[in-house]
Amino acid sequence: MGQLLQTPEWLGDGLKFDTDNRLDFDVDTVFPIVDTLNIVKDPDDATKTMRIDVGAVAAAENRVLTMPNRDVDLSVAVVDDGSESTPSVRFNSDPDTGVFLKSAGVIAISVAGNEVFSISSSVTTLAGTIKVGSVTVVTGGILVARSFNDAGRPSAGTAGRVIFNTDDGQLNIDDGTNWTLPDGTTT
Repeated sequence: MGQLLQTPEWLGDGLKFDTDNRLDFDVDTVFPIVDTLNIVKDPDDATKTMRIDVGAVAAAENRVLTMPNRDVDLSVAVVDDGSESTPSVRFNSDPDTGVFLKSAGVIAISVAGNEVFSISSSVTTLAGTIKVGSVTVVTGGILVARSFNDAGRPSAGTAGRVIFNTDDGQLNIDDGTNWTLPDGTTT
């Protein structure tokens, strides 16, 4: 056991060193600590900086947390844009899988360094085989159409919809007014 150290005045009333020279403090009375003496400041531009070392960091390594000169809400994460091969939100064990900002207003997901999904306010793009539950919707770039018979087919009026008609054995395409066959014949 070493000699008992005096608590520096700037530490405040809630901080003290115990008999083993470990810093002991009462969280309720100590924090936040107002740095009125400018103890922590950058030597180049006099801005305040803070270094937080956590865990078993080797002596030759530093882990630095840079804090802006404002209050910081740690419940909000601001990250770099990232890329398809190096997503900004990724996993330690799989660094090329995660989420990245593809372009302004477009969020994308990559798996194994390949973009598999992107979404914007107007377009959603999916790659590969797409399943909804256990039903394959798209595979290998081929649309798997939902099947209807003539009696159960929905009314036309939404251009671009494609179904498989079990009565005529053909794809039926909604042109916005009618259901048509691929050759343009109204069905």
